[in-house]
Amino acid sequence: MRIDKLLVFLVFACLITPRGSSQQRSFSTEGQPETTEQALQRHHVALTKPALIAGLRDPDAEVRALAAHKLASDGSKDAIPSIVEAMNAEKVNSTRVNLAFSAATLGDEVGLTALRNSCEDGALSPYLRMVAAGYLQQLHDDSCRAAVLRQLETGDDADGLISAMSVALNFPHKSSQESEKIFDLLVKALGSGTPGVRMNASNMLGRLGNVAAIPYLRKALVKEQDEACSLEMQMDIRRLQKQEQSR
Repeated sequence: MRIDKLLVFLVFACLITPRGSSQQRSFSTEGQPETTEQALQRHHVALTKPALIAGLRDPDAEVRALAAHKLASDGSKDAIPSIVEAMNAEKVNSTRVNLAFSAATLGDEVGLTALRNSCEDGALSPYLRMVAAGYLQQLHDDSCRAAVLRQLETGDDADGLISAMSVALNFPHKSSQESEKIFDLLVKALGSGTPGVRMNASNMLGRLGNVAAIPYLRKALVKEQDEACSLEMQMDIRRLQKQEQSR
């Protein structure tokens, strides 16, 4: 399952899968994305606590992450030691981040610490570091704020940059200096050579609601050759124009 495509953190049941995996996102017979329970059943994993704990040791990284997520969503605090043990033994970086999130969701400090460390871990891809930051944000933990701004500023990885945009946009209690910096970096990203980055930058500027973005979006639109990006920019310009007119 690839989750490095357009418009932010497309997470499957709040999970990411190893980059470059050949497995695609699965859908139910009704055409809706699989739930965690459906995915586990597809892997023939029972939804009982013993089966889920056993799933933490499954050879398939997706099963390990799904089992931990199900235990966390069930509120199974007594499973924390098993999840932490699996996290410490995990060799797949993306699965380790998922396991840390599951442990942290259950209130475990070791899981929280692992996510905080992941934000600064140079051995991880920028994308995974930003996923960890996004997970912490879901847990109302602002520890990775500086790391997110650094990634947004360096922009050295398209997937990491897209994820950083999303996390930064949702910073609580942004200072005026932070808001200005995020705005300027989003404007800069409109000139990226990667269509997905340009599309997300436009979307984020539209969501920020700062009408000062209109001339920058118009300038970018004139140069835009990608149809999807062009449509996104037109939509965001209209959104901001409506906001300007309502003042």
